[in-house]
Amino acid sequence: MLQRASTLLIIVFWLTMTGLLVRNEVSPSLSRMREVPVSHVLRRLFLPEQANNLNITSDGVLLGRLTLTPRVDPMTGLRVLGFNTSALQVRTSAKSRQRIRLEGEMQLDDAMELQRFNFAVELTEPTAIRTEVSIEPAANRAHVVLRSQGLPRGPWQTFDEHEYTLDQAGARELLGEMGLDPSLLTTRSAPKIAPTVRARMSSLLFHGELVETSLLTVEQSGQTLMEIHISQLGNVLQAKTLLGYNFAPDEVIP
Repeated sequence: MLQRASTLLIIVFWLTMTGLLVRNEVSPSLSRMREVPVSHVLRRLFLPEQANNLNITSDGVLLGRLTLTPRVDPMTGLRVLGFNTSALQVRTSAKSRQRIRLEGEMQLDDAMELQRFNFAVELTEPTAIRTEVSIEPAANRAHVVLRSQGLPRGPWQTFDEHEYTLDQAGARELLGEMGLDPSLLTTRSAPKIAPTVRARMSSLLFHGELVETSLLTVEQSGQTLMEIHISQLGNVLQAKTLLGYNFAPDEVIP
């Protein structure tokens, strides 16, 4: 169980850092040709307020599906982007994959700044383990709860609970709790350039036709971590990641 919990914590930490990239998108440089404000493109996601269903693939293999559900909270006015996966398989070695389930939501204000990021990751085989994370960037804290579920499936039981700062100190603490050497994370190895999110006009082959899209890119130290094509109607048409996971609806031609 401890080994699987450690693997889950690594996934949680990566998702946490990825989600916080949204904080870097508010004031991108507009000097490049065809660039547009990132906040304008993100707002477009909430125009249809309808679900985006995307296939998740890696090396041409279907690993699962991701559903994005954008909405505007009528009480707070916050824009809420919900997400969940079904039957997602993550490679754990050259010959095996682990089935996981991911769900959560991101809450953004009118300026598209992240206010809260909540998500949960479940491993179901052979013993169910669930990690729940709540992140508040303004407080620079992440609250992490680990739960397990015995057989037959019963109520979730909490077996670990911690808070971490969203910086190197928190990362070192997390590494230490996983039994890894915290010195693996040093100031020298930390990125010297903060991640940036840019947006520009682009195009994509869709239904056999070339359609105009807005292309969001997440970049760090000159390397592209993620690319996302968003249609003029606010639908995600394609996403590619540095980790090799790709996302696209059934209609997109590879």
